[in-house]
Amino acid sequence: MYATFAGPDRFRFGLLSAVLGVIALVTLPLQNRALRFNAALLVLGWLVILFVQLEPARVLWDHTPLVRFIQFPWRLYGPGSLAVALSIGMLLNSDRFGRWHAWARWLINGLIVVAAILAGTNGLNIEHLPLWVSIPEEQINAADLQRRGANNFPLFIDYTPASMSVYANVVTLPPEDPPAVTAGAASAPRIDQMSLVRNGVNVQTTADAPFTLRLHRVYFPGWRATVDDQPVPVSASEQLGLVSIEVPAGVHQISAQFEQTPLRQAADVVSFLALLGMCVALVWFSPTRRKVLWTSVVLVLFAGAVLGISRIPAIERQPASYQAVLGDGVQLLAYDLNQQTLQPGDVLELRLYWYTDRIPTDDRQIFIHLVTPDDSARVAQVDQISTFGHIPITRWEDGPDLH
Repeated sequence: MYATFAGPDRFRFGLLSAVLGVIALVTLPLQNRALRFNAALLVLGWLVILFVQLEPARVLWDHTPLVRFIQFPWRLYGPGSLAVALSIGMLLNSDRFGRWHAWARWLINGLIVVAAILAGTNGLNIEHLPLWVSIPEEQINAADLQRRGANNFPLFIDYTPASMSVYANVVTLPPEDPPAVTAGAASAPRIDQMSLVRNGVNVQTTADAPFTLRLHRVYFPGWRATVDDQPVPVSASEQLGLVSIEVPAGVHQISAQFEQTPLRQAADVVSFLALLGMCVALVWFSPTRRKVLWTSVVLVLFAGAVLGISRIPAIERQPASYQAVLGDGVQLLAYDLNQQTLQPGDVLELRLYWYTDRIPTDDRQIFIHLVTPDDSARVAQVDQISTFGHIPITRWEDGPDLH
């Protein structure tokens, strides 16, 4: 009957919800005739959710498109419990139970509420959880939480894109075999200029031979690229699934941007039409039509504005060029500040843009120090590995790689 948050029973449907579901099933004939069909749909949905937890339903999880994004079958227990609760609520408000004395109906509702509270709180002792760790008060800070998250529960493991050939949490760890030392090409490709657009980048490259330019972004459908304004194919790199563009020899202007796909555009249209239909229905059936009408108009205009803004051509932004060569083929190309003038208490956001023509052989930290104009005192500092402290540079891929 009781919910448990550790052990083998934590992924099973609760006994209380199961009993109430059975009651909702066998009492369907007692539901009001006008609501009997709706109650039957709720009970059917609950039964389907229970079925997909069983081994015979594995074929559905293996072959039904997009169902894998649910990730775990027991995540459906929430909608299943909601269906049971609605069915029982409809039953208790049916005409048959309406003839009962008020105290009897209140007693039944109270017993259900008490049982639900007991079932939901009995297993809440966090000391019984296998992942429970006692942290002293002085260790509770952003740096400690980030370190524990990187070591015990990386932010990258919920979903691994299909374009990656390694499990996503591997990206946060140094490679087991250190990269081999390479001398790099005698005339490696060079990035001369770089500018930023929404969800993309524009660069000018110079190379003596054709090469593959990689952007440190995981490939998803929707990436588009042009070389000298001519469309070129975009693919995923072998290991990390990074956006990869084939560039010919010479001087070229390259543009790469993440854009809409026909499927996402169709989904936007369907969502907008669904919102429009919902607003029309609300206006049509509402007794206060004028107020609902204006609310619906505002919602539709807001949704249309959001869809329209997403299609406005991106404004190009030029980061400050730096061109610092740090060895092992690593170069700091540019940096970008969110503001030039600071007041006490302001947050300074600094983005660094890196380029490498080979895999670095050792992991390095990035030291960012904010000092006074005369360099006599340090005001603030951040020392960490790349990508907000999550990805070692020895995980950068071989060949021209833009970060």
